[in-house]
Amino acid sequence: MSVLFDPTAISSEKKTFKPLPEGTYACNVLEFQESKVDLTTKTGNVIDIIKPVLQVNGDKHEDFANQRIFANVFITKNTITEKGTQPPTERDNKSLYYFLDSVNYPMETEEVVVEGTKKNAIVLPTADDEIIKADIVGKPVMVTTRNKEYEKKDGTIGTDTQVRMWMKWENGEAIESEDSDLPF
Repeated sequence: MSVLFDPTAISSEKKTFKPLPEGTYACNVLEFQESKVDLTTKTGNVIDIIKPVLQVNGDKHEDFANQRIFANVFITKNTITEKGTQPPTERDNKSLYYFLDSVNYPMETEEVVVEGTKKNAIVLPTADDEIIKADIVGKPVMVTTRNKEYEKKDGTIGTDTQVRMWMKWENGEAIESEDSDLPF
């Protein structure tokens, strides 16, 4: 079977990308890009980076309907201190917790003793492969963004939209993944 193609039907009009203004947006987690695993930072910490792709909700933000935000969530596996390699602290994985909490990801708790007092602590995933991404795709989430300029390879200035804060979208509705029927 052949595919028909008419090159004259292609618009010569160049598409322009308009960065999302800084603000707070109602979104859904559309999919995940391939994670980066076992990266070593400049300070020697070992991390994984999960890469959720968010889609701005058109009912809440008509001017930016379906625009995507490519986010990064860091999982610190260990830190390097003057004492050597140490497990991560709560602060190291704060954004991971806020991301998982914002999409109501199921997190277990464990009873721990801190300075003689029993407390319940949340058990976070310690690596990318411990997160069941199918439990997150389609979920509603609110994000606050900021824009950061950078120099592109061609020397021009680009704008990168980054997620600064993850929050629950109360009364937000999950969406069906477009490729949920695909076997791969």
